[in-house]
Amino acid sequence: MFYRMKEAQQRIADRAYELFECRGCTEGRALEDWLCAEREILLPMPIELFDYDDRLVVQAEVPGFNECELDISVEPRRLYIRGTRQQATREKTGRTLYSEPHSNQAFRSVDLPAEVDPDRVEPRLNEGILNVTLPKVMR
Repeated sequence: MFYRMKEAQQRIADRAYELFECRGCTEGRALEDWLCAEREILLPMPIELFDYDDRLVVQAEVPGFNECELDISVEPRRLYIRGTRQQATREKTGRTLYSEPHSNQAFRSVDLPAEVDPDRVEPRLNEGILNVTLPKVMR
C-alpha cells in the first residue's frame, strides 16, 4: 500500500510541476497547482463515518468500480481505500475540440477515532457504495 501511495503522490507532484511550468514558473501558487493536479489524477471519494458501540462503519462512494478494482487496507487506527479501474478505449469519430482529463484512480485515507481489529474487517460493495464494517477492539 505504501508503494502505491508513493506512486500516486509522485504522479501528482509531476503534474503539479507541469502546471507550474505552464504558468511560466511563476512562484506563489504551489498549493493551487497541487490541488489542481490532485483533482486531475484522483477521483473524489466522499465518505461517511459512523460510530457504534462495537464497530465503526465507513461508507464510501465509489461509482464505476467493481470489487476486483478496489483495494482495502486497515491498520488499527487507519483505513485506506484505493481504486484503480481499467480505462475503456473509445473509438473517436470526428475532431476532438475539447477534452477534460479524467482519472481512473481513487484514493482515500481515513483516520479512525477508535482502535479496530484489522483481521475482522467486512467490506461490501453495493451499487457504487462501499460499506466497510470495522469491529472495535474492546478492552
